[in-house]
Amino acid sequence: LLAFIHYRGIGFGWHKGNRWWGPGLHTSLQMTNNTQPISAQVLGTIQEIRIGPFGLFGLYTFARMNEEIGDLAKYYTSLNGQLSWYGAAAVISVGFSRNYLTGGEIWGDYNWTEKDARMIVFEGVFIKNLVDMEYTVGGHDIWDQTLSTYLTLMFPEKGLKVYAEIGLNDNRMHFADFLSQPDHSMATVFGLRNYGIGLDKNWAWGFEWTNLMITFTSRHRPTGPGTWYESKFYDYSTHNGRRWGAHSGTDSDDWYFYVGYLSDKLMFIPAVNYERHGIVSHRPAEVKTE
Repeated sequence: LLAFIHYRGIGFGWHKGNRWWGPGLHTSLQMTNNTQPISAQVLGTIQEIRIGPFGLFGLYTFARMNEEIGDLAKYYTSLNGQLSWYGAAAVISVGFSRNYLTGGEIWGDYNWTEKDARMIVFEGVFIKNLVDMEYTVGGHDIWDQTLSTYLTLMFPEKGLKVYAEIGLNDNRMHFADFLSQPDHSMATVFGLRNYGIGLDKNWAWGFEWTNLMITFTSRHRPTGPGTWYESKFYDYSTHNGRRWGAHSGTDSDDWYFYVGYLSDKLMFIPAVNYERHGIVSHRPAEVKTE
Protein backbone atom coordinates (compact mmCIF):
# COMPACT_ATOMS: atom_id res chain seq x y z
CA LEU A 1 0.00 0.00 0.00
CA LEU A 2 1.32 3.44 -0.94
CA ALA A 3 -0.24 6.87 -0.53
CA PHE A 4 2.07 9.55 -1.91
CA ILE A 5 1.62 13.25 -2.65
CA HIS A 6 4.24 14.45 -5.12
CA TYR A 7 5.23 16.98 -7.73
CA ARG A 8 7.15 15.50 -10.65
CA GLY A 9 8.08 12.48 -8.57
CA ILE A 10 9.24 14.28 -5.41
CA GLY A 11 6.97 14.30 -2.36
CA PHE A 12 5.91 12.55 0.83
CA GLY A 13 3.49 9.89 1.94
CA TRP A 14 2.85 6.62 3.73
CA HIS A 15 4.01 3.17 2.70
CA LYS A 16 3.20 -0.33 3.91
CA GLY A 17 4.63 -2.79 1.47
CA ASN A 18 7.69 -4.64 0.27
CA ARG A 19 11.00 -2.79 0.09
CA TRP A 20 14.28 -3.77 -1.53
CA TRP A 21 17.34 -1.58 -1.01
CA GLY A 22 20.60 -2.41 -2.71
CA PRO A 23 21.67 -4.07 -5.97
CA GLY A 24 21.25 -7.71 -4.93
CA LEU A 25 18.91 -10.19 -6.58
CA HIS A 26 18.70 -12.78 -3.81
CA THR A 27 19.33 -10.66 -0.74
CA SER A 28 20.36 -7.25 0.59
CA LEU A 29 22.32 -6.12 3.64
CA GLN A 30 19.76 -3.47 4.56
CA MET A 31 16.20 -4.24 3.53
CA THR A 32 14.51 -7.01 1.55
CA ASN A 33 10.92 -8.07 0.96
CA ASN A 34 11.66 -11.23 2.92
CA THR A 35 9.95 -9.66 5.93
CA GLN A 36 6.39 -8.61 6.66
CA PRO A 37 5.62 -5.02 5.54
CA ILE A 38 6.52 -2.20 7.93
CA SER A 39 4.20 0.82 8.07
CA ALA A 40 6.31 3.94 7.55
CA GLN A 41 6.30 7.59 6.62
CA VAL A 42 8.36 8.34 3.51
CA LEU A 43 9.84 11.49 2.00
CA GLY A 44 11.76 11.78 -1.26
CA THR A 45 11.44 10.42 -4.80
CA ILE A 46 8.76 7.91 -5.71
CA GLN A 47 11.02 6.64 -8.50
CA GLU A 48 14.28 7.57 -10.19
CA ILE A 49 14.32 11.08 -11.61
CA ARG A 50 16.22 11.55 -14.89
CA ILE A 51 18.15 14.76 -15.60
CA GLY A 52 20.01 14.38 -18.87
CA PRO A 53 22.37 11.39 -18.60
CA PHE A 54 21.94 11.24 -14.82
CA GLY A 55 19.38 9.47 -12.66
CA LEU A 56 18.70 10.39 -9.04
CA PHE A 57 16.86 8.52 -6.30
CA GLY A 58 16.56 9.47 -2.63
CA LEU A 59 14.25 8.32 0.13
CA TYR A 60 13.89 9.04 3.84
CA THR A 61 11.85 6.53 5.88
CA PHE A 62 10.58 6.69 9.46
CA ALA A 63 8.57 4.02 11.27
CA ARG A 64 7.22 3.52 14.78
CA MET A 65 8.06 -0.11 15.49
CA ASN A 66 6.80 -0.84 19.01
CA GLU A 67 4.86 1.15 21.56
CA GLU A 68 6.07 -0.69 24.64
CA ILE A 69 9.32 0.16 26.39
CA GLY A 70 11.78 -2.69 26.82
CA ASP A 71 13.91 -4.97 24.67
CA LEU A 72 12.44 -3.81 21.37
CA ALA A 73 13.17 -0.79 19.22
CA LYS A 74 10.56 1.94 19.19
CA TYR A 75 11.74 3.60 15.98
CA TYR A 76 13.22 2.65 12.62
CA THR A 77 14.86 5.43 10.59
CA SER A 78 16.59 5.14 7.23
CA LEU A 79 18.12 7.27 4.50
CA ASN A 80 18.78 5.91 1.01
CA GLY A 81 20.24 7.47 -2.10
CA GLN A 82 21.44 6.47 -5.55
CA LEU A 83 23.09 8.36 -8.42
CA SER A 84 23.31 6.79 -11.88
CA TRP A 85 25.06 7.80 -15.07
CA TYR A 86 23.58 6.51 -18.36
CA GLY A 87 26.34 6.25 -20.91
CA ALA A 88 26.23 4.97 -24.49
CA ALA A 89 27.49 1.50 -23.57
CA ALA A 90 27.18 1.31 -19.79
CA VAL A 91 25.14 2.48 -16.81
CA ILE A 92 27.09 3.17 -13.62
CA SER A 93 25.23 3.52 -10.31
CA VAL A 94 26.52 4.32 -6.84
CA GLY A 95 24.30 4.32 -3.78
CA PHE A 96 24.15 4.15 -0.02
CA SER A 97 21.76 3.14 2.74
CA ARG A 98 21.95 4.19 6.41
CA ASN A 99 19.55 2.59 8.89
CA TYR A 100 18.95 3.00 12.63
CA LEU A 101 16.96 1.12 15.26
CA THR A 102 16.53 3.31 18.32
CA GLY A 103 14.41 3.75 21.42
CA GLY A 104 13.50 1.38 24.19
CA GLU A 105 15.60 1.31 27.32
CA ILE A 106 18.67 3.55 27.36
CA TRP A 107 21.52 4.20 29.72
CA GLY A 108 21.72 7.39 31.73
CA ASP A 109 18.99 9.97 32.18
CA TYR A 110 18.58 11.10 28.58
CA ASN A 111 14.96 11.02 27.40
CA TRP A 112 15.06 9.70 23.83
CA THR A 113 12.27 11.30 21.79
CA GLU A 114 10.67 10.72 18.42
CA LYS A 115 12.35 13.90 17.17
CA ASP A 116 15.73 12.44 18.14
CA ALA A 117 14.93 9.26 16.25
CA ARG A 118 13.83 11.15 13.14
CA MET A 119 17.10 13.09 12.96
CA ILE A 120 19.63 10.40 13.89
CA VAL A 121 20.42 9.36 10.29
CA PHE A 122 21.89 12.85 9.79
CA GLU A 123 24.36 12.61 12.68
CA GLY A 124 28.11 12.28 12.20
CA VAL A 125 29.60 9.04 10.97
CA PHE A 126 32.61 8.95 13.31
CA ILE A 127 32.59 8.59 17.09
CA LYS A 128 34.79 11.68 17.43
CA ASN A 129 31.81 13.70 16.10
CA LEU A 130 29.41 12.26 18.72
CA VAL A 131 31.30 12.67 22.00
CA ASP A 132 29.27 15.75 22.97
CA MET A 133 25.89 14.12 22.29
CA GLU A 134 23.82 13.63 25.45
CA TYR A 135 22.68 10.15 24.40
CA THR A 136 26.23 8.82 24.07
CA VAL A 137 28.96 7.87 26.51
CA GLY A 138 32.22 9.07 25.01
CA GLY A 139 30.60 9.00 21.58
CA HIS A 140 29.24 5.44 21.96
CA ASP A 141 25.53 4.64 22.02
CA ILE A 142 23.46 1.46 22.26
CA TRP A 143 21.55 1.95 19.03
CA ASP A 144 21.77 -0.55 16.20
CA GLN A 145 23.13 1.11 13.05
CA THR A 146 23.90 -0.34 9.63
CA LEU A 147 25.52 1.65 6.83
CA SER A 148 26.25 0.32 3.36
CA THR A 149 27.37 1.59 -0.03
CA TYR A 150 27.21 -0.15 -3.36
CA LEU A 151 28.41 0.06 -6.95
CA THR A 152 26.60 -1.35 -9.99
CA LEU A 153 27.90 -1.64 -13.56
CA MET A 154 25.35 -2.47 -16.26
CA PHE A 155 26.04 -3.15 -19.94
CA PRO A 156 22.58 -3.24 -21.59
CA GLU A 157 23.71 -4.44 -25.01
CA LYS A 158 25.47 -7.41 -23.42
CA GLY A 159 22.72 -8.06 -20.85
CA LEU A 160 25.38 -7.94 -18.13
CA LYS A 161 25.19 -6.53 -14.60
CA VAL A 162 28.01 -6.65 -12.04
CA TYR A 163 27.58 -5.29 -8.53
CA ALA A 164 29.08 -5.09 -5.07
CA GLU A 165 27.70 -3.88 -1.74
CA ILE A 166 29.84 -3.24 1.35
CA GLY A 167 28.33 -2.53 4.75
CA LEU A 168 29.43 -1.60 8.28
CA ASN A 169 27.35 -1.76 11.45
CA ASP A 170 29.56 0.13 13.86
CA ASN A 171 30.82 3.72 14.04
CA ARG A 172 34.58 4.12 13.72
CA MET A 173 36.51 6.43 16.00
CA HIS A 174 37.84 8.40 13.01
CA PHE A 175 38.87 7.83 9.42
CA ALA A 176 42.31 6.54 10.43
CA ASP A 177 40.55 3.86 12.50
CA PHE A 178 38.71 2.74 9.38
CA LEU A 179 41.91 2.63 7.33
CA SER A 180 43.76 0.60 9.97
CA GLN A 181 41.05 -2.07 10.36
CA PRO A 182 38.67 -1.80 7.39
CA ASP A 183 37.11 -5.24 7.87
CA HIS A 184 35.81 -4.55 11.39
CA SER A 185 32.03 -5.17 11.45
CA MET A 186 32.03 -5.49 7.66
CA ALA A 187 29.56 -7.43 5.50
CA THR A 188 29.59 -7.76 1.71
CA VAL A 189 27.49 -8.77 -1.29
CA PHE A 190 29.05 -9.59 -4.67
CA GLY A 191 27.09 -10.66 -7.71
CA LEU A 192 26.76 -10.97 -11.46
CA ARG A 193 23.78 -11.37 -13.80
CA ASN A 194 24.02 -12.16 -17.50
CA TYR A 195 20.96 -12.34 -19.76
CA GLY A 196 20.47 -12.81 -23.49
CA ILE A 197 23.42 -15.11 -24.09
CA GLY A 198 23.77 -18.06 -26.46
CA LEU A 199 22.94 -18.31 -30.17
CA ASP A 200 19.26 -17.55 -29.62
CA LYS A 201 19.95 -14.94 -26.89
CA ASN A 202 17.54 -16.70 -24.52
CA TRP A 203 19.90 -18.12 -21.92
CA ALA A 204 20.67 -16.50 -18.59
CA TRP A 205 22.89 -17.17 -15.62
CA GLY A 206 24.15 -15.45 -12.52
CA PHE A 207 25.49 -15.81 -9.01
CA GLU A 208 25.53 -13.90 -5.74
CA TRP A 209 27.58 -14.30 -2.56
CA THR A 210 26.64 -12.60 0.68
CA ASN A 211 29.28 -12.68 3.42
CA LEU A 212 28.18 -11.94 7.01
CA MET A 213 30.93 -13.94 8.70
CA ILE A 214 32.52 -12.51 11.83
CA THR A 215 35.70 -10.97 10.46
CA PHE A 216 39.23 -11.46 11.75
CA THR A 217 39.44 -7.92 13.11
CA SER A 218 36.01 -8.19 14.73
CA ARG A 219 37.08 -11.33 16.62
CA HIS A 220 40.15 -9.68 18.13
CA ARG A 221 39.23 -6.01 18.44
CA PRO A 222 38.91 -5.00 22.13
CA THR A 223 35.77 -2.92 21.52
CA GLY A 224 33.67 -5.94 20.60
CA PRO A 225 32.78 -8.12 17.63
CA GLY A 226 30.49 -5.74 15.71
CA THR A 227 28.63 -8.73 14.30
CA TRP A 228 25.66 -8.17 12.00
CA TYR A 229 22.14 -8.92 13.30
CA GLU A 230 23.38 -9.96 16.75
CA SER A 231 21.49 -7.41 18.86
CA LYS A 232 19.05 -9.19 21.16
CA PHE A 233 17.96 -5.74 22.36
CA TYR A 234 16.26 -5.21 18.96
CA ASP A 235 15.13 -8.80 18.42
CA TYR A 236 17.97 -9.48 15.98
CA SER A 237 16.67 -7.03 13.34
CA THR A 238 13.34 -8.76 12.83
CA HIS A 239 9.75 -7.62 12.38
CA ASN A 240 7.01 -10.02 13.49
CA GLY A 241 9.61 -12.75 13.73
CA ARG A 242 11.15 -12.28 10.26
CA ARG A 243 14.49 -10.68 9.49
CA TRP A 244 14.32 -7.71 7.10
CA GLY A 245 17.99 -7.71 6.10
CA ALA A 246 20.11 -10.53 4.74
CA HIS A 247 18.06 -13.52 5.79
CA SER A 248 20.94 -15.96 6.39
CA GLY A 249 21.54 -14.08 9.67
CA THR A 250 24.41 -13.64 12.07
CA ASP A 251 27.85 -15.12 11.29
CA SER A 252 26.84 -16.69 7.99
CA ASP A 253 27.33 -16.63 4.26
CA ASP A 254 24.86 -17.24 1.46
CA TRP A 255 25.63 -18.58 -2.03
CA TYR A 256 23.07 -18.29 -4.83
CA PHE A 257 23.58 -19.58 -8.38
CA TYR A 258 21.13 -19.88 -11.27
CA VAL A 259 21.18 -20.79 -14.95
CA GLY A 260 18.27 -21.28 -17.33
CA TYR A 261 16.20 -20.42 -20.36
CA LEU A 262 14.20 -17.19 -20.74
CA SER A 263 11.98 -16.23 -23.70
CA ASP A 264 8.61 -14.62 -24.44
CA LYS A 265 6.92 -18.04 -24.31
CA LEU A 266 8.93 -20.04 -21.79
CA MET A 267 10.93 -19.41 -18.62
CA PHE A 268 12.84 -22.20 -16.91
CA ILE A 269 15.54 -20.97 -14.51
CA PRO A 270 16.50 -23.46 -11.76
CA ALA A 271 18.63 -22.10 -8.91
CA VAL A 272 20.83 -23.46 -6.15
CA ASN A 273 21.03 -21.74 -2.76
CA TYR A 274 23.59 -22.78 -0.15
CA GLU A 275 23.86 -21.14 3.27
CA ARG A 276 26.36 -21.68 6.09
CA HIS A 277 25.53 -20.62 9.64
CA GLY A 278 27.66 -20.12 12.76
CA ILE A 279 30.82 -20.25 10.66
CA VAL A 280 33.14 -18.63 13.22
CA SER A 281 31.09 -18.81 16.44
CA HIS A 282 30.79 -22.61 16.21
CA ARG A 283 34.52 -23.20 15.94
CA PRO A 284 36.51 -24.61 18.88
CA ALA A 285 36.55 -22.48 22.04
CA GLU A 286 40.08 -21.20 21.55
CA VAL A 287 39.06 -19.15 18.50
CA LYS A 288 35.58 -18.11 19.62
CA THR A 289 34.69 -14.46 20.13
CA GLU A 290 34.33 -13.93 23.85
